[in-house]
Amino acid sequence: EFYDLITPRFLRRPKALVTPWLPEKVRERRDIDLSPKQRKAYDSFVKDSIAVLDSGTAIATDPLTILTRLTQLSSATVDMDAAGNVRLCAPSSKVDALIELLEDMAVTEQLVVFAQSRQLLVLAEERLTKEGISHGMVWGEQVPIERQSFIDRFQSGDLRCILCTLGAGSEAITLTAASTVCFMQRSWSMVTNRQAEDRVHRIGQTADSVLIIDLVAPGTVEENILDAIGAKGEMLEEITRDQATIRRMLSAKEQSKTAVSDSPTSYETHLDRTLRHFSERYGEND
Repeated sequence: EFYDLITPRFLRRPKALVTPWLPEKVRERRDIDLSPKQRKAYDSFVKDSIAVLDSGTAIATDPLTILTRLTQLSSATVDMDAAGNVRLCAPSSKVDALIELLEDMAVTEQLVVFAQSRQLLVLAEERLTKEGISHGMVWGEQVPIERQSFIDRFQSGDLRCILCTLGAGSEAITLTAASTVCFMQRSWSMVTNRQAEDRVHRIGQTADSVLIIDLVAPGTVEENILDAIGAKGEMLEEITRDQATIRRMLSAKEQSKTAVSDSPTSYETHLDRTLRHFSERYGEND
């Protein structure tokens, strides 16, 4: 009932229309070759849903587990612990590519890194420590004080690289000290991916452009993920450009809710109704 009353007062606008001064997003894909060991395990899993590892055999039967395993196998070497849990371990072609990216950048340039898997980010963290590159990490179960400390240090230029899980780092933080974003892994969710990009591409960004880099292993499920989120993005943009499509998607009821006349009289009438409704229900006291 509350939303029925306030809906005509809300307007939805694309980000590009509201913040036209933000720099453009430049996208780049960097193909990463899997190590022979990774490729053998990946191809075996694709064929039989079985991957023979040094410490055991990884088997998956349901679709979600299969997708998870394929994502893991395309990101790093996969092993099993004593309890039979699959984990990522070094070497990782993705981590190697991340270090190469940082080496290609100017020493003063900062980098924001996103991945779905915290295990992959831990591998990256270990390598960054070994290389002497200052860094911080943002993840879901982190103590808030530590999380904010890493963000503040990154924004002040004290840290060159910040690693974020897509679950924890894609919302409610600002990382505009960097103008380059690297995705070691993508989410299947287009919204999550765009939110992650917009930690850098937001108010406060002063660079001429924001570079978004995807590290992708060709011939793996990662290409399917990029194709899927790309198709979702194109579909959404097409819908928002086509007013006729929007009208078709709205039911007659929703159209009647949002159809408000531009005349002052209609506006005042609606406002009067709203105020009267709240006055009758909650009284006229402040």
